[in-house]
Amino acid sequence: MKSVPVFIMLSFLLSANSVLALPIPGVTFVPNKVSAGGNVAVIVDLPAAEPVSVSWVLTGFGRYGSLPYSGGKYICHFSSTDAQSTCGPTPFAEEITYDFQIDALGASGDNSSTIATLPAGGIEVVPILSDNPDGSVNMVVATQGILGASVSYEVYTTAFDTAKGTTSLAFNPANGNYFGNVTLPPGEYFFAFSATTSSDHGGSLIRHAVSGPSVGPGPGGTSLLAEDKGTIRLALNSGSIAPSITGTITNPGNDTVSNLTVSLPADVLSTISVTISNTSLPPQQTATYTIGIRDTTAGAEIITEADIKSGATVVGRIPIRVLLSIKGITAPVQGAGLAATPDLWKGDFLITDTGAIQNTFTVRNNGDLPADITLIGPLAAAITVPPASIPARGSAQVTATVSLKQAGTLAGALVLSSAQGSVSIPVALTLHRDLTADIDSLKDDFDSFEGSLSEQRAEQLGGAIVTVSSAISSAESAQLGGRYAEAASKLEAARAGFSLLEDLETVEPPPGPGLDMSLIIPIAGGFIALLLVFIIIKVLRGRKGRKAGLDDEFGEDEKEEETGEDEEEF
Repeated sequence: MKSVPVFIMLSFLLSANSVLALPIPGVTFVPNKVSAGGNVAVIVDLPAAEPVSVSWVLTGFGRYGSLPYSGGKYICHFSSTDAQSTCGPTPFAEEITYDFQIDALGASGDNSSTIATLPAGGIEVVPILSDNPDGSVNMVVATQGILGASVSYEVYTTAFDTAKGTTSLAFNPANGNYFGNVTLPPGEYFFAFSATTSSDHGGSLIRHAVSGPSVGPGPGGTSLLAEDKGTIRLALNSGSIAPSITGTITNPGNDTVSNLTVSLPADVLSTISVTISNTSLPPQQTATYTIGIRDTTAGAEIITEADIKSGATVVGRIPIRVLLSIKGITAPVQGAGLAATPDLWKGDFLITDTGAIQNTFTVRNNGDLPADITLIGPLAAAITVPPASIPARGSAQVTATVSLKQAGTLAGALVLSSAQGSVSIPVALTLHRDLTADIDSLKDDFDSFEGSLSEQRAEQLGGAIVTVSSAISSAESAQLGGRYAEAASKLEAARAGFSLLEDLETVEPPPGPGLDMSLIIPIAGGFIALLLVFIIIKVLRGRKGRKAGLDDEFGEDEKEEETGEDEEEF
C-alpha cells in the first residue's frame, strides 16, 4: 500500500473544520396568501445540533429583527392589531412581492441563510369569529366588496401545529360574506384566512380563544350568552360607511326574558352602537345583536362590554373589541408610547479589556407626559442602560453597554420601559475573544520549529509546513478583517496541524531526501528474509556436523571393545 503524503493528510484535517455548516432554514408563511397590511406568521424550521440565533431582514425596506424560539420552531407573529404579537406590526403594507431573508448563526460560527418570497395582494380579508354555547366557532369573513373569491381557512395551535386543515367557507349572496363553523377543544388558536380570485389574493391571521361548551344556569334560571369573543378589525377610508357586525345571543333557561335593552359605557357611545333584534326571548331561542360604527374619521381601539338588561337587571354581556384603522392613519396601539432608532442591534463584536461594546439609540417619547425609562427583561443581566428621563413629545440619546465579558451568543429583546409605554429592540450579538496574542504566539513557535529543521528534513516536510503556515496566515487575516468566528476556526485548525507536525518530527527520518518509504519496506523485508534463511541453513549444518562427530566417536569405541575381546581370547 502506498503511503499518504503528510501535507495531504494535514490539509484534510485543517479543512475538516470548515465543512460544518448549518442547514438551510425552511420558511413557511401562515397564511401563505396575505393581504397588504394583513397579519401573518413566519415559521422557520431549522434543526441544528448547536445553539442558533435566527434573524430576519425585509430586503429593501430597512425592517429587520430576530425570531423567538418556541416549541422547536422559530416563530415571528406579525400583527398590527394583536397586542401579543411577537414581532410587532405587520411589515407587509403594500401590494408588492416581498423578499424575506432569514439568517441563521450557530454558536460555533457556522451560518446559513435563505430568501423566501411573499406576495401581498389587494383583497382585504376581514374575519369575525364568535363562539356558540355548544363550544363551536362561527366564522364570518368579509372581502370588502370583492365578489367571486374562493375563501378558505386553517386553524393552528399557538405553537403553529395544524389543528384543522384547509377548509372552504360557503358564500352568502344576501350580504356578500363567507361563513362557516368549526368545533375545537377549549384553548387558544390562530385562524388563518385566505381569499383568491383569478387575478388577486389576500389573507390574514387572527388569534381566538375557544371557551368550549357553556354551562347553563339550571331549571328556571335565565342567562344570556354572547357568542362574539373575538376581535373585529376594520380598515376603512375616512368618512366611509362602516359595515355592521352581527352576532347572536341565546336564552338557555326555561323562562322567557322580556323588556330587553342594551346599555353601553358613555365613553364609547360616540363611536359604536349596539342593538338587538328582539325585546323578548323565549327559552332556548336566539336573537341577533348588531354592532355599528358611528364615526369613521379617526382610528380607534375599543375594548368594552355591552350590558343586556331585562328592565333594570343585567342578564348578559356582550364582550366587544373593535380595532378600527383609517387607511393612511394608524390606529393607536397600547404600550407604543416609545420608539427607538435603530430598531435592531446585531453583529459580531470583539471582547477587549479596554474597549466596551456599545450602541447608542435615539429614543422618542410620543406621550404627553415625561417618560422615565428603565431596562427590563432577561438581557438586563448582560446589558446596562443608564436611567434616562425623556420629555413629552421629545427624544434623548440612550447608550446600551454590554457588561458580559464571555464569548458566546447574546440574543433576545432589549426592553426599555416607562409609564408612557415601552419599546422592544431585538438583539442578536455574537461576542468573540481577541485571538491576536494567540495567533502571534503560535506564529513564533512555528517559526522557531521551522528554523530548527535541517535542510533535508525541511524538504521532506515541505508540503505539511506550507499547509500549516497557510492556516496561520488565514487565521491572522480573518482576525484583522473582523471575521472572528472564521479566525477561531482557522487558529484551531493550525494548532492541530502544528501539533501533528511536531509529532512527525520525533519519528526517525528516512535515509535520504526523496526516498520512497514504499521501496524501503520491501527491500528491508527481503533482506531480513535472506538473513533468516542463512541462519536456518547454518543451524542445520551445525546439527549435521555434530551428529557425524558422535557417530565417529561411537564407532571407535566399538572397535576398541572388539580388540579387547580378541586379546583375551588369544
